[in-house]
Amino acid sequence: MHWRGLLKGSELYRCSGSWDRFYWEYMASRDISQWERPQRLTEHEVRQLIHFVNQWATRSRFDPEKLRRAYVEVFPVLGALKGINLYDLRPCQPMGQPGTVLEQMKTVFETVANCSERYESTGASKILHTWLPHLCVMWDAAIAAGYGIYNDRNAEGYSTKFLPRVSYEASEALQTYIADNGRTRADAAGALSKLADDRRFRPLTKLIDEYNYVKYTLSRPELWCS
Repeated sequence: MHWRGLLKGSELYRCSGSWDRFYWEYMASRDISQWERPQRLTEHEVRQLIHFVNQWATRSRFDPEKLRRAYVEVFPVLGALKGINLYDLRPCQPMGQPGTVLEQMKTVFETVANCSERYESTGASKILHTWLPHLCVMWDAAIAAGYGIYNDRNAEGYSTKFLPRVSYEASEALQTYIADNGRTRADAAGALSKLADDRRFRPLTKLIDEYNYVKYTLSRPELWCS
């Protein structure tokens, strides 16, 4: 996508309702020290995360204790993934942990999605975004379909199809911005965040989620006609 289209989607998203408020309220209220030291993670903190997920009418049924244990289990892998930006994603990049980046993403997604009495695909993507905000993009059924993913909206589809495809979109937005304005990819990502919202930093993954939500979930004609 062109960088101007990305910013247009973000603007339309912020005018579309109260969803944006839920995101910033949770990100400001969470206790980061607990997420950085999983042995200190409390049930209350996990329940706050589940409440955040369900504010989007996700109706997830995550079990707080299962999710807490899952976080402890995948914490070492999350540490390795934190240094990776969506626009620099290399699917076959090896990691210190066994397997490639996307193989480890598949494992983490599957672990989180199964912390419920049903498979929580949408909720897992939202949780992973809060844990890896520079790499993971949130999705729902409509957004997945917009990227050609219909029957495999699961860990496999998210890690091997969705992430590489949104990574391409992120790279294209940065490339078009650099073509118009110069700068490095990292500087371009920061500039797009500031252009979208000069009050607070919006990760590129968040801008892409906003664009996706407006285009595919809301199906706003402004983005289909641009």
